[in-house]
Amino acid sequence: DNYDCSRHARMTRASSLFVYLPAPAEWTHASAPASSDGKPPDSTPSSSSSLLLHGPVRALVVLHVKEFSFFHFGTTHVVDIDPQGALAQHYGTEAVEKLRRGLRNPPKYPTLGDACGHVAMLIFEQPSFYMRSFEVLVQPVSGSMPPWDASLLGRHKNTQLWHGRHEEVAFSPELACCAIETSRDTLATGIRVPVMMLQPFVPHEMEAAVAVRTMWQMVREGKHKARRSQRDCIEDGELEEGSSQGVSKKRKHRAAHKGPHKKMTAIGRMVFLVAHYQDQHASGTDAHVHEVVDDDFNARFGRVLRLKALPSGEERSEVPDSQVVALDSKPSYAQAWQATLASGDEARKLSLFHGCVAHAARCKGQPLFGVLRTLVPGTEAAAAKAYAAEMEAVTGAGAPPRAGGAAQSSAAGQA
Repeated sequence: DNYDCSRHARMTRASSLFVYLPAPAEWTHASAPASSDGKPPDSTPSSSSSLLLHGPVRALVVLHVKEFSFFHFGTTHVVDIDPQGALAQHYGTEAVEKLRRGLRNPPKYPTLGDACGHVAMLIFEQPSFYMRSFEVLVQPVSGSMPPWDASLLGRHKNTQLWHGRHEEVAFSPELACCAIETSRDTLATGIRVPVMMLQPFVPHEMEAAVAVRTMWQMVREGKHKARRSQRDCIEDGELEEGSSQGVSKKRKHRAAHKGPHKKMTAIGRMVFLVAHYQDQHASGTDAHVHEVVDDDFNARFGRVLRLKALPSGEERSEVPDSQVVALDSKPSYAQAWQATLASGDEARKLSLFHGCVAHAARCKGQPLFGVLRTLVPGTEAAAAKAYAAEMEAVTGAGAPPRAGGAAQSSAAGQA
């Protein structure tokens, strides 16, 4: 039953993916009183394509999934809050403000599951099985090959343990190469499809033949099934935060021997991408210094980081911590420094300057040139002072601590 779409030119499921949480069906009447036991709209267990509804639909929130690939839904932004006023009508405007205040600022999440889980807790104060309760308003693309065929939705099923109960998950591999559009405006016409039934999503840049082969290989290997992570157990109250129970020896070994110590990559620390910082020919911001601005945990990679390149501010999300190295983990800065000078890349050099200044701010009592000599052993004092002066000039920073600044000025005067 493997559909061969390798001969078709259209290879992507959707150019963009918008997901929404529909208002529960019992909210349809304006006169209906606000119930004290409001529940997420996931109480219908059926995943049959014959029971699909059509838009328009009133949404409580709309999410934009920025990254999606096969059975993985990555970085997700909250883009619309109560766009048709359903939440305000049912619970009052204070519920909308509570939701708005409760979201992350900015409202960005490392995965769709994280975003949906947080939204459901804020609105209903209870978890929701997002794969079924959150939907996509599908608009089939005319001329797609294979064509849209709703009867193929959800033909394949598996179960997963979620909050102590077994939930059925349906997916649709025969439609993986069918071209669709998803609507941000939920008052538009379209077919309401639970998120789970639109899996898998073929990456935009992947050839169809490769996509089909990869997809079925993932299914054979069981990679289409959600894994129950330690974080899931903690959120379900089955484990305490920090517990090592339920973590396999293999994962413990990997955590102990792969990637930097968590303190070295904590929020606010400076890091490099392991694959690029020593590469003399790296382009763009790959080899630049990055600041850790957030971290999270997902079942696929373990601890993941959100990084911001210095000084451009370009962000990267869901970077496994095993793929970074701390700026002050010797000799990482020295190696990056040598590669940068050899490359002649001024933007890369500026990033190193900003990284050094940011790191020096954590080294209380040390002058900037002293921090540089620590990071790049063997640097002559005069050269370090000259670089430090250039760093301060181009970054607009003075010596981080006052005592250090006085020491640097004194040393410069003696020179």
